Amino acid sequence: MIKIAGGVYIERCLQPRWHQLFGSGGRAAVALSTLTDVVLSTYVDAASARDLAALAGSFERIALVTHAIPTTVSFDYVHPLSIPVIRPAVHVVDRAEPLRLEGDVLLRFGMIEGDAVVTGKRVIYDPQSATNPAFFRANGSSAQELAVVLNGYEARLLTGESDPIAGARAILQKEEAEVVVVKLGARAPTS
Repeated sequence: MIKIAGGVYIERCLQPRWHQLFGSGGRAAVALSTLTDVVLSTYVDAASARDLAALAGSFERIALVTHAIPTTVSFDYVHPLSIPVIRPAVHVVDRAEPLRLEGDVLLRFGMIEGDAVVTGKRVIYDPQSATNPAFFRANGSSAQELAVVLNGYEARLLTGESDPIAGARAILQKEEAEVVVVKLGARAPTS
């Protein structure tokens, strides 16, 4: 079993036409449920809670632990690679109390509407923030074995290193991680 702490968001796209409740947490729960039982802990408003329950109900291995918030965040895209319009705007979202999870295997994503404090044997962490990524242990989270997965921009914001390899090394050392994966999209590493 894997426990996931991650956001579920309303995603709308003009081309190709898409309107679904997914987000990193929802997408990971669906993908991982093909391999193992999953418990997804997330924030959701009352209206979207019904859609989330329907999504989880379509995959028999997903259990939900939901925490009520006033409004589920939405992402609106012109196309999948465009910069989204996020509603409500990130800077006006009142952050909820942190989720708390313990387990053998955990996947923790950064979230707009709150945070997750996790304690686990094996933890995978993705900060998921274009403006303010946080180190895994900064909120009191702990892991016996830690993997950090983040994009190059997040690595640069966290470490001040423009070289992704130097950034990965800095995160390895600071977080005492077993592995750090710095995603560069279509770009090749500089060294």
